Amino acid sequence: MAYLGVEGEVKAPHHTIVINGNWKVHFDSISQGKEPDPQNMSYYVSYRKATDDSLKGDDLVFLIPVSPGLLFPQYQNFVDLVVKDFMVKTGSKFQVKFQRVYRSINFEEDYNSYKGTAFGISHTLDQTGPFRLPMRNRKIPNLFYVANTLNPG
Repeated sequence: MAYLGVEGEVKAPHHTIVINGNWKVHFDSISQGKEPDPQNMSYYVSYRKATDDSLKGDDLVFLIPVSPGLLFPQYQNFVDLVVKDFMVKTGSKFQVKFQRVYRSINFEEDYNSYKGTAFGISHTLDQTGPFRLPMRNRKIPNLFYVANTLNPG
C-alpha cells in the first residue's frame, strides 16, 4: 500500500480499479509467491476528496495486490509505475509531496499479522467478512478470540 499526499489536479472518482494486461497473470503471481509482472499489474486507488470536499488536501491510497510475505527490494519501482499509469489513465497532473509505503513486512511487524496479510489467513472467500471464524468459541462458554481475522474483525 502506498499512501500519497499530492498537489495538483486529480481526476478520479473515490474508488478506482485499474486492470492492466492479463488479470490472471497478476493473480497467478500472488498464488505463486512471485513479484507481479509490471505489464500485467492491476491495482486499486482510493481518492477521498472526490466525495468529501471538506478535506484540506489531496491524498491517494494505492493498493497493489502481492503475495503474502513477499519481500522484494524493488517495491518503489512498482509504486512509481502505478502512480504514472494512474496519472496517464485518468489525465491527472499532480506532484507527490508525501509518500509512505506500507508493505507486508510492516503489517507483520506492527500487527503480528501472518506473512503480513491484511485480510486474514488466506485471500479466499472463506476469509471474507461474515465467513470468518466467530469471536466467541462455540463449545467453551465465555471464551473469546481476538484478531483481525475474526468476525467481526
